Amino acid sequence: MSTLCELLDEKCLIPTLSSITRDSAIYELIKPFVDLNYISKEDSLKIAQSIIFREKSATTGLGKGIAVPHSKHFLVPKTMISIGCSSQGIDFSSRDGALVHTVVLVLNPAFDIDHHLSIMEIAFRFLEKEESRMLLRKASTSKAMLDVICQQK
Repeated sequence: MSTLCELLDEKCLIPTLSSITRDSAIYELIKPFVDLNYISKEDSLKIAQSIIFREKSATTGLGKGIAVPHSKHFLVPKTMISIGCSSQGIDFSSRDGALVHTVVLVLNPAFDIDHHLSIMEIAFRFLEKEESRMLLRKASTSKAMLDVICQQK
């Protein structure tokens, strides 16, 4: 099984999200995949819309300041993960009512359900540790975020 470190590209880590709403955060976290030419801008909008639609019926705000919006989508060519942090917090209608400070966006191809579940497990394992969440939020650069993720066991 891969580690979160192995699955991430530093360019997909955003230490200071500019977004203040759930929907804009989702668009902001998909943008690096367009910038890296993993997906087209048009496809990114369709993927974002599907994630937002899902969020309206079932939040991915897990509590403890974490949200993990995710999708298995036919427009996604490979596993893609981006992570963003927000100092002010974003309302994801989390189960505990708290604002979200760490958003992990996980995208997988539609046909790869087992792999999607494995990736989600890897993300959850990292996020369940309070130390990991705190260090990630304190990181001021994408490189520092990657260092935090890669140093956690």
